[in-house]
Amino acid sequence: MNIKKLLTVNIIVTCAILFASIVIAQTDFGKNCLYMAYDYKKLKDYKKALEYCDKAIDAIRQEKKDVINKNLLSEAHYLKANVFIYMQMDEKDIENELLKALAANPDYDPPEEYSKHPAIIKLLIKAKNRYEQEVQQSFDKALNYFAQGNYCLAMAILEPIATKCRNPELALNILKSCQIKCTDASSSGAVTVPSPQPQTAAPLLQPLQSVSPQPQQVTPVAQQKQFKTIGIFPVIYKDLCKDDYSKKVKAIISQNSICEELKKHGIKIQFDIIDDAEAGKFKADYNLEGFDPFVISMGKLYVEQITMNSILEGVKPEAVIGKLFTSLSAKLKKMCQSKGIDYALFVKMTIPKKKDENSDISIAMNLYSMNNPQKPAVNEKWEHIEILKYVKTKLPKMAKYIERYFCEELL
Repeated sequence: MNIKKLLTVNIIVTCAILFASIVIAQTDFGKNCLYMAYDYKKLKDYKKALEYCDKAIDAIRQEKKDVINKNLLSEAHYLKANVFIYMQMDEKDIENELLKALAANPDYDPPEEYSKHPAIIKLLIKAKNRYEQEVQQSFDKALNYFAQGNYCLAMAILEPIATKCRNPELALNILKSCQIKCTDASSSGAVTVPSPQPQTAAPLLQPLQSVSPQPQQVTPVAQQKQFKTIGIFPVIYKDLCKDDYSKKVKAIISQNSICEELKKHGIKIQFDIIDDAEAGKFKADYNLEGFDPFVISMGKLYVEQITMNSILEGVKPEAVIGKLFTSLSAKLKKMCQSKGIDYALFVKMTIPKKKDENSDISIAMNLYSMNNPQKPAVNEKWEHIEILKYVKTKLPKMAKYIERYFCEELL
């Protein structure tokens, strides 16, 4: 008996099993459909293979979401993507199937005959990038609900994706906080958990879709957390170059570019750019030569300058490590309070004289909270940046450190 006849007999037998499978679990039915899809693919009957792939996917989705079913669902989507290749379908359709396979179970390794196919290799990279982006979008949505006090909504979104986020430790901490606060709120009757209505924000990620319910009853405005404000002070440039090169660097790191990057990261906070006029008034009102003293290094010892007045008044100079002098932190708090600012962000760039093609730029960032304006809440520094294009990569890094701080603050 040749291979074609053998496969035909196998299909007939499997069809008989399918009729009997009406009285057995959907998982077995889905598994049998998947085997049928494999057989039809070997027979190069791609239309039938596709038909049974869809039947397998529909059946497996209806079962409980345990590891075995997640693996089967992922496998079915990988097979369907492979069938699409032989049917010469559009690359976007193939990529979408790969994305669905990742959404079903990102930890499942596809069969080698699919994963090593040249077209799959290329499109799987794209699908993985899209999957990571959509997970991050779902995380941002959960973070927004969390900030508004909708803990049950945030919990529903985070539960299936927390370990897949870019910062799983942070996501799991927020999820744990949501679980506690959702339970407390439900038991006290303070929050009404909405009935699950699927959203369409991420149409391709089915598991994420099913846990993103539409709120029917929103927490009263009076109970919601109000967004606070970051004051973005003028970027401090220590410029030893002062040529076209330093103009390019300054164009990359500016108040506006910092603000735009922070907005991209979905940090739930308002922004106030301190313009030159306001900065000048602060300097005059608080007797400041500039804002350089507000940019400090972590762990560095600073000793207050001795003046004739301090000697005559018998005031000992203050020595601090990695924080502002008491007098300077008091000035910062008054400046910010006068504008209703809750946080102050200072960024300093040192642009040395250009040597050949290397520049050795350094960037320092300090974020202060007015709850404790003496010690920076975020204190980061990047040194020895030798290529101009690498300067731009520090903006997302700055935003991520600030985003992490505010996420932890919400817990």
